[in-house]
Amino acid sequence: MLPSRRILGGRLLKEHAKRWFKKAIEALRTMQTNTEGRVNLSSDVWMNIAKVHLLGVQLTLFGVALTYVLPPAGDHHDRLAIAEELEKIMKKALNENRNTDNASQCARARRISALRWPQMIFMFCFAHDVNNLVKAILRSTFRESALQMLYRQYKTDDDFPTCLHVWGDTAFWSKLKSAEAVIAPLSYASYRLQREENTCGAVQDSVRREELVKCIEHRWSQCEQPLFMLGYALHPAYYEHARELPSTVVSEVGVLPKIAVYYYRRLFATEDVGFIWSDMFTWMRGTYTRAKPNEIEGGPWEYWQYMTKEKPNSLLPQLAIAVLSVAVNTATCVWRFCELGRIHSALRHRVK
Repeated sequence: MLPSRRILGGRLLKEHAKRWFKKAIEALRTMQTNTEGRVNLSSDVWMNIAKVHLLGVQLTLFGVALTYVLPPAGDHHDRLAIAEELEKIMKKALNENRNTDNASQCARARRISALRWPQMIFMFCFAHDVNNLVKAILRSTFRESALQMLYRQYKTDDDFPTCLHVWGDTAFWSKLKSAEAVIAPLSYASYRLQREENTCGAVQDSVRREELVKCIEHRWSQCEQPLFMLGYALHPAYYEHARELPSTVVSEVGVLPKIAVYYYRRLFATEDVGFIWSDMFTWMRGTYTRAKPNEIEGGPWEYWQYMTKEKPNSLLPQLAIAVLSVAVNTATCVWRFCELGRIHSALRHRVK
């Protein structure tokens, strides 16, 4: 016989939650110990059906996620309120990175926090941003294509307005192909960037596709570009492509060592950078190691862990693991916490 709802929703639920939380903490701590990566704090604000604003927070590292806290955000969830609440949680969690969506109040909260914590990385969710990018395109260039499809379906109806027959223009198919050419890579990027294991290098690999160049220039200019270029160059799967990038102020082979030095100083709060400059230069030239990514099983952090053994005196593996551990999306945070939107009252439901 099953226990009553009061027992299941009270003591048993609390005990199970404690055991699960303890296991999740141990899994995250084990991943951090094994990889020496930086734990990320991912957050998202939304309103449940009771119109209560909640701030969902997760701690993540290389695909291991810990649902951390779910505090009420209050009615005044402006940039200062969010920044203050995140700062309290950050001090509690002792995290190194934070990731939110790109709503205006979250963007301002990140900028406020970045001034107070310069040694940490603050960025928005790229899966969320790609979805916004798709909406922006559908609101402008290719809005007409959807209307032309309606024409083919309803043109024989007696009540179909005569003025709308213009939607049957012969240019429809060519425009449809153009729309598909733009939306397909955006959809690919959107689904890809919702994975937990994404890194800064994955973002750069997704957005540098030729079909996306015109669409993302404005949004790309808002990013911390040197960090993403460094993540792209240090990712074992993309570093060969990074050598082929056009020479710019953030992508030239001679510039990346300077970027590496800057981020090592910033992330590790030290002026002792060792031989990072020369190590980064030899890495970009392909002479840093003879080990190929396909020869080492696992993700990018396993590859750089091997490098710590092969190059024990080099600081580059530490920098690579720190940069590649930066989370680039809050998709899982949104999925998990939105399920709690069904909870609309702090009181226990009673059957009368």
